[in-house]
Amino acid sequence: MNVLRQNTDYALRLLVNLADRFNGKPAATNQLAQAEDISPQFAAKILQKLQKAHLVASVMGPQGGFVLARRPAKINLLQAIQAVQGMVAFNRCSPGAEGCRRKKYCPIAPVVDRMQNQINDSLASITLQDLLDNAPTKGADVKKNKSGNKTFEAE
Repeated sequence: MNVLRQNTDYALRLLVNLADRFNGKPAATNQLAQAEDISPQFAAKILQKLQKAHLVASVMGPQGGFVLARRPAKINLLQAIQAVQGMVAFNRCSPGAEGCRRKKYCPIAPVVDRMQNQINDSLASITLQDLLDNAPTKGADVKKNKSGNKTFEAE
């Protein structure tokens, strides 16, 4: 089971792409989709969710497209994930999740609550700027492995 859904992974890639070009020209949906290996239709749906959550803004006109709604240091992973897939629940009795009827008597529930809070705190502590700062070397050569996934090799 994946904690992050595929559309959330795509959303994070789109956000990092926009963060990398922050203060630059808006990026068209097709341009972002091609750069991140996402279908343009799927990218458009994800960008709409990100816009609804006020993480990206749409710029109209012939040179329009999408930009980050605020600085990369002001957007964290928890916000991005929640915008696309909702709350990340460690398990069904996590705080805020649809709970089990036994929660108030369960000896495991307090431990799960603590774990959920740690996950949320960790995701909230990582910003798009952090991702940019820890990205592979800008001069890295992007290649695809046998599975078709991107790999980075320093030149």
